[in-house]
Amino acid sequence: MLEGAFYGVAFSLMFTVAVTAITRARCPYGLAARTLLSIAGVALACWVVGGLLGMTLATISPEMYRQTFIPRPGSPGTSAVLSDTGALLAYAWVGGSIWGGLIGGLAAVVVALTWFHHHWRQLQDRAATTDN
Repeated sequence: MLEGAFYGVAFSLMFTVAVTAITRARCPYGLAARTLLSIAGVALACWVVGGLLGMTLATISPEMYRQTFIPRPGSPGTSAVLSDTGALLAYAWVGGSIWGGLIGGLAAVVVALTWFHHHWRQLQDRAATTDN
């Protein structure tokens, strides 16, 4: 939970600082909210895809998965993960979804802020031509 909170704070700070810098603190709330919702949607989709990919890998090659992604000693259900297929798939879902959410969240922030910068420039150019 603490690690997730850390990543959430880090990503939100990246977003807030970038939007403030790009717009010089003149961003309409609606535009920022839409961009933030798109980031959250992409991160959620990547979370699901990561979990499914983890489960797929564990299904296709359970022995390779067990050797590569070893549970920490003392983790609840460690022995079950090493032997039970259902527990292995649950473990694979958790691991894959965490990595999917982190990588997808970071990629979504970078791509969305790049799009946001481009979109903001277009809005400013349109505003400048209508003022003249």
